[in-house]
Amino acid sequence: MRFDVPAWVLEIVRALKAAGGKAFVVGGPVRDLLLGRVVSDWDIATDLVPDCVVALFPKVVPTGLKHGTVTIVGDAGKAEVTTFRREGPYADGRHPDAVEFVRDIEIDLARRDFTVNAIAYDPESDELRDPYDGQSDITARLIRAVGAARDRFREDGLRPMRAVRFAATLGFEIEAATLAAIPEAIETTRKVAVERIRDELLKMLGASRMARWIEVMRKSGLLAVALPELLAARGIAGKPHHAGDLYDQRVAICEAIPGPARLRLVALVLDSPGAAFIRLAMSGADRRFAETLVQHHDSLHLGDLTDGAIRRIIASVSRANVEALLAMRRADFTTRADGPVLVSAFDTLATRVRRLAAEAWPDRPSGLALRGDDLIASLGLYSGPEVGVILRALHAAVLDDPALNTRDALLAIVRREFFPKNSEK
Repeated sequence: MRFDVPAWVLEIVRALKAAGGKAFVVGGPVRDLLLGRVVSDWDIATDLVPDCVVALFPKVVPTGLKHGTVTIVGDAGKAEVTTFRREGPYADGRHPDAVEFVRDIEIDLARRDFTVNAIAYDPESDELRDPYDGQSDITARLIRAVGAARDRFREDGLRPMRAVRFAATLGFEIEAATLAAIPEAIETTRKVAVERIRDELLKMLGASRMARWIEVMRKSGLLAVALPELLAARGIAGKPHHAGDLYDQRVAICEAIPGPARLRLVALVLDSPGAAFIRLAMSGADRRFAETLVQHHDSLHLGDLTDGAIRRIIASVSRANVEALLAMRRADFTTRADGPVLVSAFDTLATRVRRLAAEAWPDRPSGLALRGDDLIASLGLYSGPEVGVILRALHAAVLDDPALNTRDALLAIVRREFFPKNSEK
């Protein structure tokens, strides 16, 4: 059962073995190879201590020396190399207080989270080490903890989130005893840095069928930690055109959005995107993205919208975010009782929006054919608030009729609208 491991990864394994060590590809890469999935991140385990590993390669980044991990960087890619280890207690609910380097790969595999991630593969000898029968769980499409799930989750509070994420993204189920252990671990999960919770949440939201896993998170208590803003919507009456409460609406809209994950997250927290994105330590750009979409979400309605009104919406959200707005709005209509009729009408509107977004017209006053310096030179205006007011008015006129965006046409508007007496002379 020889797997297709890149030559550069095989070379790292050979170099470690040539130095007298053992070396295996471990964890997620082996799982993905067994599933026939593309491997994006390569993890290698060895019995050589970090100092020996560092001495073998020209470019090594000491990413986690305390826990025995370094990153080997080459022209073809990078791989994390970690020394076989046994772990001590996890006082902080995330990292072991101490590690002991060992010589046996099976001791190292015993510390891992799930059986599907506790498999080691030597690409040189084609040897597969699977002491917890992770291959059977892959075949059965199950996420099962290594050993007692209660112990694994109490060690590392991120593991319950990872269990849900793996199940969602791989299309697996969570084994009954592993699922039952999640509620007992919630207080440990609360100790985990919000950035790590956020990352697992976003990965889970990228899954095609994520709605049922949000419900698993709710029932297990994980949702109260990861996204309390959504949980707060449960039991609040929805709008008249929706059945159920706001929680059900948000989840249904979220799953109807094809992606990306951050857009799905916006749909889940429509009532409080700013607070949720700040709590989750999302970037400033992500927060602005969320707030802009929520602010203009209802602007794309099915009433009579002029081309000028649509251009104003496009300018407000930016052309880069038009597809996100369309995806979220379409998902909203999809989940309503009369969805097919509404979606058909919305698709017609979306065609207009895309056509107008593709046309050339200025998104901002700075794109006008007439600038503030022109106003000062031609009309004797002073730079400042007065010029800004006029430029914004001209931009509004151009959004209604882009053909007006010429210097002469804009000067004519200024003379007519702002200096009518001068224009009569």
